Amino acid sequence: MPDLSLDLRHLRYVLAVVEQGSFRRAALSLDLPQSTISRRVQMLERRLGISIFDRDHTGVRLTSAGQRFVDEAVVGAQHFTNAIGALHAVRRVQGGTIRLGIFMSLRNEFLRRLVGDYHLRYPAIECHFEEGTTQSSVGGVIDGRLDIAFVTGRPTAPDCQTVALGQEQLYVAERRPDLVRPNEAMIPLSSLRDRRFVVTRSGRGPDVEEFIRGQLMSPGFRPDIQVHDVSFETLLHLVEAGFGVAVVSESAITPDGAIAFRALDGVNCSVTTSAVWLASNTNPALQPLVSLARQLASQSSS
Repeated sequence: MPDLSLDLRHLRYVLAVVEQGSFRRAALSLDLPQSTISRRVQMLERRLGISIFDRDHTGVRLTSAGQRFVDEAVVGAQHFTNAIGALHAVRRVQGGTIRLGIFMSLRNEFLRRLVGDYHLRYPAIECHFEEGTTQSSVGGVIDGRLDIAFVTGRPTAPDCQTVALGQEQLYVAERRPDLVRPNEAMIPLSSLRDRRFVVTRSGRGPDVEEFIRGQLMSPGFRPDIQVHDVSFETLLHLVEAGFGVAVVSESAITPDGAIAFRALDGVNCSVTTSAVWLASNTNPALQPLVSLARQLASQSSS
């Protein structure tokens, strides 16, 4: 096992020489004797078995082998530093609370796996959930009410960072006796333009209402949308009772013999899901969750 602390310190001296263009200026920038810088760079060259620098009376230049070493070593050192930072963050997370805004049901496979894995890794952290619209959840992140929000789209918000997590297909929920094109597994939303749509006032309801209007509204035509102060479960009962059709995400599909769920066919009939958090948030429980979300999103896309 190499002495990593020694190698990283020697790499620092090499980079100082590269940046300053000479051993003398590198020594001044590090407040060290020039002989110390020169000796330690030579020790590293002997360990590697290559010449990192060409030296002459005009200064120093990286050799071709030295250039390759520096390019790869800088990346490796950054990964090493990130790994140490992540480990320290994990060690600091012994307890506390994290507040999560969610736009979707925990039936969403990605979100369910994310919060489940997070809870298993950090059981001492209390997770508080708040369901809301994309707009209200992002607002909660900005004003400090929430540590992180899982929302639709890729919102841009002041001083916030965003990472895309994946895509969710949109479906239409219809009562089976009222099916339009009953033999088709996918249908365009335009085929339902003369139907009444039912949406909830809370949760994802406002986002769904905006989507329907954006897809169907045209000069002289407004889609028939009825908004109800009900839960999503009750909304599906309204569909079953014949009050209208509903647009739902893939994670909201439930087995129900009286209701058919069919994928919407067309452009923009899937939604991006994202995580949003305030860049200045110092809650030590946040970064492990962000790191886990990035990891799971990378696995899902590969």
